[in-house]
Amino acid sequence: MSNRFDDSKNHVPEVSSRDEWENPPAGNPSDLHTIGENGIVLPSPRVKHEFSAFRNHSLDSPGAGLYIAPPSYITGEATVVLNDKKLKSPVVRLENTVFRHFKGPRQSILKPLTQSRSATSPRKGEEQKWGSATKRSIRWIISSGIGITLLVVFALMMLPTINETNAARPSASQIGLVIDPAEHISNIESLNEWLARRSEAMQLFRAFATSSSVEDVRPLIREPVTNLELVKKNIQKKSASDDWSPPQSSSWIAFEAGDQICGVLEGTLPDFSKFRAYMIDSENHLVLDWKATTGHGSATFDELAAGQGDPGEIRAFISSSGYYNHIFTEADYQSYQLISPDETKSIWCYTRRGQTADAQFKKIFFEGDIIKPEKLAYRVTVRLARGQDDTLPNQWILDELLHHEWVNP
Repeated sequence: MSNRFDDSKNHVPEVSSRDEWENPPAGNPSDLHTIGENGIVLPSPRVKHEFSAFRNHSLDSPGAGLYIAPPSYITGEATVVLNDKKLKSPVVRLENTVFRHFKGPRQSILKPLTQSRSATSPRKGEEQKWGSATKRSIRWIISSGIGITLLVVFALMMLPTINETNAARPSASQIGLVIDPAEHISNIESLNEWLARRSEAMQLFRAFATSSSVEDVRPLIREPVTNLELVKKNIQKKSASDDWSPPQSSSWIAFEAGDQICGVLEGTLPDFSKFRAYMIDSENHLVLDWKATTGHGSATFDELAAGQGDPGEIRAFISSSGYYNHIFTEADYQSYQLISPDETKSIWCYTRRGQTADAQFKKIFFEGDIIKPEKLAYRVTVRLARGQDDTLPNQWILDELLHHEWVNP
């Protein structure tokens, strides 16, 4: 069957006088490629009498040419669209022979986050200003409830123990102890009577401080026959003028010393030194305890520091200490320090643990195993003893506590 150019089914455009078509080389496939359903690619036309210097060599490639697209492919996004009357169909100029699928710009799709029901629900009242409260899990609420319940149960169980410490203590009659009220009242009355003797005590000490001889002191002191020789050895010049009297600010106290009551007058002398005068009752008038008032001892602290003197009756201040050595070890001894009445010299003293003297001195300083916090030093009258041969001169053994004060009971 012969082909006709005017056939209505022939879609090849008519060749004009200016077109020049080249036949494909032998053995090569035709440059006509079917694209899509109705589109084909034709070889590029060549213009007659076109100089080679001005030719577009990119058109010489076998794939370059015109693309005849079907109507369904032509969109408003095509780069170049030509309406050729000869071809009677839309034509798109391609940059290269390989067909490229059209790629449009990528569009991002925003998906809103899922919101809880409480966030999307309208807020009212304080929620508009401060926001809604965070909801707790049911497990957390149950655990809190169990914990509170256990705490309440524990408090109820401990309530009897707490109330036991606040319970009223049994009275003396309930525990079988009986206090003799008569003796207690009599001691209070005697102490009150002593407090009323303050003016008598001030006159007694004024006479003692202004005396200048042993004969003047004799009627003023306790046990004058026994103590007169000691007074002669230790007589000092009078510490005040004849017109001196104790200041009104002087204190007067009374306390029990053994089986008797003792009074103490404290104040300052004209030279601003302090005095402490011990007085007892003798035949309804006050007398001065000369040894206690002067802090007399059978040996001076200079002698004791040198490891000498008679340690039979020493008046001093005693305080707890922590000085030990290879002779007096802490495991076997308790350490103390004795300070002279004028508080200028001191020596080291020890008690062997477990002995009678150790118990006597512990009652002064300790409440059980705890040191009493009231005082750092106490007035005591003690008897000392020497230690081993290699003991240091200023180290002594506390042999006995004679008096818990300087006054003789």
